[in-house]
Amino acid sequence: MTSRNHRSQNGMASSARENESLASEEGSCPTVSDSEENKVLLEQKAKDISNTFPKDLNDKAFARFLRAFRSVDQAFNAILRYLKWRKEFGVDSITVEDSDIKTELRSGKAVLLEEKDNAGRQETAGKQCDDDICDNFCIVFDMKDFSMNSMDYQFVKNLIWLLSNYYPERLGIWLIVNPPVLFSGCWVIIRSWLDENTAKKVTFITKPEQLAEYIRLEVLPRNLFL
Repeated sequence: MTSRNHRSQNGMASSARENESLASEEGSCPTVSDSEENKVLLEQKAKDISNTFPKDLNDKAFARFLRAFRSVDQAFNAILRYLKWRKEFGVDSITVEDSDIKTELRSGKAVLLEEKDNAGRQETAGKQCDDDICDNFCIVFDMKDFSMNSMDYQFVKNLIWLLSNYYPERLGIWLIVNPPVLFSGCWVIIRSWLDENTAKKVTFITKPEQLAEYIRLEVLPRNLFL
């Protein structure tokens, strides 16, 4: 991990502790819809800070925050935390041309695909995810050659936390390809970090024809089944 990633992970851990206490308060709140009325109420609350909004904080984003955080007030507070995080960690200035990002990409630990999956979901984090192009995205975990030495629980936990708190309802599907038997123990731990809605988006893939239902196999950087 680069120094920026370490800094981000520490920030996530700190914020995660704050959100754990918030979650206990929010758990009993009634679910609200992402109706036009609620979106208007949320926009009114956010009016005074709208000049600080990034491009992706638009009507569709408001609807996602409402679905995820269950009330106008909680959605607004989540947006405030999101804006604070973006400012503190310089999110708007991060690009794929940054030296630390290039280093991570060269390591081969992650590959950003320009292709969309079969449902039209974006598979790249290399550009801002424009709502006119994609509303959610697909994550693929290649478990080929997996061993316990390569299991990074902190990375997975931070990824789940980041998506849940700052990019709610963005995950379209999470494909775990060729999970070995020993991963079953890891999954028990990871599953405990997911809410029911997110857990339903996880699909285990064991055959090429299964994966082809979601992604064109020829766009993948390697054959995941040889």
